[in-house]
Amino acid sequence: QDDLDGEYEAFFGITSDMILNGADRASLLVFIAGGADGGEQVAIAAILGMLPFRGVQVAFLSRGREYIDPLGMLQTASGLFEYNAEQPERMGRRPVAAVFGPLPDRVFSRPMAPWLPLKPEPIAEEKPAPFKIGAMELPMVTYEGRYRAGVDRLAGLLKGHFGASHFPVVAVGETGDALGYGSDIHAALASENCMGYYFVHSSGESYKRADAYGKPELLAAIAKAKRAGRRVVVVAVGGGVNGNAMGMIAALTGSDFVEVPTTLMHYNDATTSAKKAFSLVVNGQILSKNILGTFYLPQLVFCISEVFLSLSSCSVHAAVGEAAKTMSMLGKASSAQGHLDFHNILGASEFASDFTRVIHTAPGFEELILFLQETLKLKDAVIATGRALRDARGGGATAIEIAALEQQRQSLLEKLRREFHQELSEEARHQVMEFLTVINEEVIRAKAMFLAYSDPFEKYRALLFEYAHTLGHGVEAFMNGLYQRAGAAGIDYSEAFRLHGQCVGMAVTWAGEMSRELGHLEGSGYLVHQSLVYLFNRFGGFDFLPLRKLCDELDVSKEEFCEGVLRVVRRDNKRGYCRCADGSSVDQLVRDRPGCLVRSADPSAELRYLVEVSEDSQRRVLEKAFDGEYDRVLMCSPIPSHVDAAGTLSLIHRGDMLSCGSGAHLTHDSPPCAAQSANALDALICSLYEATNADGRKVRVRTADLSTPDFTSADLSEESSSTSSSPPTPPDHGVPTRRPKAAWCSTFSKQLPRSGEEQASSESVLRESAFLQRPDAVLEEPSIPYFHLSESSETSSCMLVRELLQKTPLPKGADAFSSLHIVSAAEATAASEARILFQSAQDVGKKASLYSWPALRQDDLDGEYEAFFGITSDMILNGADRASLLVFIAGGADGGEQVAIAAILGMLPFRGVQVAFLSRGREYIDPLGMLQTASGLFEYNAEQPERMGRRPVAAVFGPLPDRVFSRPMAPWLPLKPEPIAEEKPAPFKIGAMELPMVT
Repeated sequence: QDDLDGEYEAFFGITSDMILNGADRASLLVFIAGGADGGEQVAIAAILGMLPFRGVQVAFLSRGREYIDPLGMLQTASGLFEYNAEQPERMGRRPVAAVFGPLPDRVFSRPMAPWLPLKPEPIAEEKPAPFKIGAMELPMVTYEGRYRAGVDRLAGLLKGHFGASHFPVVAVGETGDALGYGSDIHAALASENCMGYYFVHSSGESYKRADAYGKPELLAAIAKAKRAGRRVVVVAVGGGVNGNAMGMIAALTGSDFVEVPTTLMHYNDATTSAKKAFSLVVNGQILSKNILGTFYLPQLVFCISEVFLSLSSCSVHAAVGEAAKTMSMLGKASSAQGHLDFHNILGASEFASDFTRVIHTAPGFEELILFLQETLKLKDAVIATGRALRDARGGGATAIEIAALEQQRQSLLEKLRREFHQELSEEARHQVMEFLTVINEEVIRAKAMFLAYSDPFEKYRALLFEYAHTLGHGVEAFMNGLYQRAGAAGIDYSEAFRLHGQCVGMAVTWAGEMSRELGHLEGSGYLVHQSLVYLFNRFGGFDFLPLRKLCDELDVSKEEFCEGVLRVVRRDNKRGYCRCADGSSVDQLVRDRPGCLVRSADPSAELRYLVEVSEDSQRRVLEKAFDGEYDRVLMCSPIPSHVDAAGTLSLIHRGDMLSCGSGAHLTHDSPPCAAQSANALDALICSLYEATNADGRKVRVRTADLSTPDFTSADLSEESSSTSSSPPTPPDHGVPTRRPKAAWCSTFSKQLPRSGEEQASSESVLRESAFLQRPDAVLEEPSIPYFHLSESSETSSCMLVRELLQKTPLPKGADAFSSLHIVSAAEATAASEARILFQSAQDVGKKASLYSWPALRQDDLDGEYEAFFGITSDMILNGADRASLLVFIAGGADGGEQVAIAAILGMLPFRGVQVAFLSRGREYIDPLGMLQTASGLFEYNAEQPERMGRRPVAAVFGPLPDRVFSRPMAPWLPLKPEPIAEEKPAPFKIGAMELPMVT
């Protein structure tokens, strides 16, 4: 009963064997209970089913004669490991899928407890970053004051929230411990009389495994604290591996969890995901990355900005590699086209990201790398002193000796910080701070777009963030095995060392090569895709050559390298989402431009943008990487290149760059090549979003593929044909020329109006149910694009039909419009144009029907009413459904009255049809304003919260330039009676809007 280690080892022993035997998220685990058949066995089944990452379904086979509630507190025999479905940290994930036994059928249900995270009252030195997972707010705070004050602030927050009797488990890696980051927090908590346990673990991906963290002394300390009734709080201090692994310990033991990131990747990538996981590691070799884990929310993410001054160059490159991945798959989500690309992602408008901002911070990235290189010896001295301090504490040194070493480390750290605050130029400091701020802002925004509401468990749409991770995880796992071999052989592998994000960055370029090889990516689209990595590669952080040299030293051939990577790929955690034949795997490819991913041809695929890719294709890019083919840099340079170029942008092979002396030795005074390249790259991206043909005719981005169930990006109908020999002028895309002074991490999300219940006092909030604490910002603000009709559509009705079908956004779940319903205004010219359009629709093979709005007097209320239901009844009888397109052809007057008619006609067929409004007006009419028919009786006002953000029409087409109409909904102010004794309210919401129901 007290065998803590035995339980822990059994959990990971069995689940590791399950993974090796091919278990994936579509597998069924059947747990056969013994005679005792108590909650302890349900706890075992629940944790076993939880650990294979993304979970397996669990059927619990019971022989008991009494029901056991699987949603209650489940603990193993030792009492250490538990699963409590009521914990909001678990986000409502059930412990088992079903229970089978001899008792009658029943259903167990239980509400989650209220989510009450540690949300600090704001102070001047702190910058919050708004973030949500599963509509649950995750407080993320950056402390921008001095380091020591930040440590004291954190200790005070933990004591105030969890109480003085809580048991803190401060966990830190060996490097973070040497820098003092973990021990400083542990000591600050002790000074608050919060005595706990200090846990130092091995650092690195090869140690991201169960046995490296489930140490007997750690498990025993947590078990003892739980038996004593103390509230255990796991405080993870360090990088992403530390946060993931200690989050696992917290989830297994049901402890509260707080993350204190000391790297960019931990702050903006690891903490912005509820997933916590170990890798499957055997004999030092990573067989599969992040394959054993669960989902568990921290109560607070608290970052002290000065710790970023001790980052490694690898760590900064890793953050950029992950950002490049997100740039490739997301594009400019905050642009008008981006709103269309992701219009069916709940949360996309609230947190919309613009990754072109990251491109413009390339100079700050280079300044930071130079600073870290110049202060490397100073940082090494800090770490050496920290290690001597650790040895002294464990070796019986005197208190005076220990205090002297602590003072020496503190002095060195202060000197390091002075190098930044006092020795670096103001411009360089500003650029570094801008880089840190922007990359954190945009990654957090991007993650929130998908995790806030749509996919908190990262099973569906949020798997976009796995782009470039298939081969990225493969090469990372294989190389970590080589690092182990090199260390054992006494070979220095520091130059070849690559962190997770660096491997992902390399894999982004490999994904681009596979996409080009398969015909999905070419020309300017290919150049942009590759440049998102190569812009940040002037220091070689994404070069493969150092890895190749290590392979040569260890006698690892190209064939052994490729096969080693592919062995890891065959156990990738995305398997099970689409059918894979032998010799192929699940991967993601990009097409046309950033923000567009290739869709699977398999209509039964659970996620259409996870596609089957042959191992031969993957092997070819790995072979070329091994030969150094992709070791390139983006340059604004006339140097000839074998790779596509646009304007003065070229992808230069590193050897060519060094041989001509370009960028061989960067300094703070080097020419601003990064800024020039960033400006030209930004202009090229804008040209892909607003592509032009050689004849100057605009080619809009096609939106016909927008609203499929699981794919949200658009096609490019034609490739940009920019042939200018000089850099194109960047158009205005929302990024100011003079950028505001950057903070370390600023508040960046526009806050929606807060409702009265959110502004209630903290005491009343605590009394409210979990139901009333859900966020109000769930419905999306309506937006409608206006498309300029092309010249060909003006002269050819067949081209007009194609343009309407191509550009009008599809309803969710449809890949084409099922039928066309053409309604003309009550004018002869409109009726004539409608007949021609009807015939053209039939000529292009589209089922079409024709209707006309009658000529009515202005006060003919009955006539308007009858026309609405007469036309829409005929539409239903003619087969109109939610995948139909209604085209309303306006007459000469072309005012808001006709838009009102089109809006109501499109609204009435239940669940709606998509409406394209064909305007001939020479002035814009805002379709989101107040729309009324001629009589003034019937209306549609998209600002009305009663309409829940449903837009009146899907798109407007006309002679004016493109634009997007958008408008916020008015506040929802329903009639909510003050309670009296005779009334009983029934809490209810639709779309997160409270509907007062009173008996």
